[in-house]
Amino acid sequence: MKAIHPFFLSSSRASFLKTNKPSSSLLFINNIINNNKYNNNKHYHTINTFSQQSETTTIKKINFPTNLLSIDFIQYLPSQIVSNNKSLQLNDMMLINEENKKDFIKNHEESYYKLNVRKNAIQWRKMIKKKRRIEIGPFATMTFENYDINWIQCHEMVMIEKGGNEQFKEEIKAYNCLIPNGKNLITTFMFEIDSSEQIRKETLSKFGYIEKHFYFNVFSVKTRELIYSFNFIPATTIDNHTDNMDGNNTNKEIKEEERTSKREGGTMTSAVHFLKINFKKEEIDWMKRNVEDMKCSIHVEDDRYPYATVLSKELIKDLVNELD
Repeated sequence: MKAIHPFFLSSSRASFLKTNKPSSSLLFINNIINNNKYNNNKHYHTINTFSQQSETTTIKKINFPTNLLSIDFIQYLPSQIVSNNKSLQLNDMMLINEENKKDFIKNHEESYYKLNVRKNAIQWRKMIKKKRRIEIGPFATMTFENYDINWIQCHEMVMIEKGGNEQFKEEIKAYNCLIPNGKNLITTFMFEIDSSEQIRKETLSKFGYIEKHFYFNVFSVKTRELIYSFNFIPATTIDNHTDNMDGNNTNKEIKEEERTSKREGGTMTSAVHFLKINFKKEEIDWMKRNVEDMKCSIHVEDDRYPYATVLSKELIKDLVNELD
């Protein structure tokens, strides 16, 4: 069994406490298995509960080459409609085409997404992120990415920057890096430091290469055993936004290792890290067979930030169901 960092877990940001080392790792595992209060996500919502709380927007006349008109984030999500919900495709975006160009101009060049879908999409994203985002320690969070979150973000970027159909191509390259392929989990880890720039830099300078010390642990409730301990690895992302003097798109590939940079007197980590876990077939099969009898936790095995949290039962089921 892999050695586990000696601290207890808590579900509330205000109550994360470092503790003394327990007498054995079994004590630590018992706390995870026996204490249901660690299921820290109380904001689980289904699409049905959302539809009861939200007003349906008016669908304005417009034509798409696919059945994208069904997407309303009340009854149907993009992942339920599109041709491939493991990867963003250009044909699954709400593009401007010859058939709907007149409607686009008539609507003062406001996109169909903005006029008819965005209101519900943003409300849905807030609720689903409460479900898929966990708090780790006093000022860090981790969000488990999925297709629908990144479909929204892709449309948001095109709406804000007004790049049209051509921009969709670049955004797809960027956000496809964050969509799980059925054999992995992809997460966004963030240090959320609401302080001055100086305090922010001083804080981040204490955590150089901390991204190498994140673990996803899987426990059996019946046998009280640690079944798997997966070390998160870097997820390569693409920065396709302008960051040079002439305004040209750089389409730069960002390797996760570059997110801790060497500075004077030491290192400084980034406030944002993209991390993933790749699973083998037998590991996926075990989790699918035992989804009702497992608990999962995220651990930071580093004395500089020795915190952890347990995933809610609903989130575990969703993550396992998304695996092939």
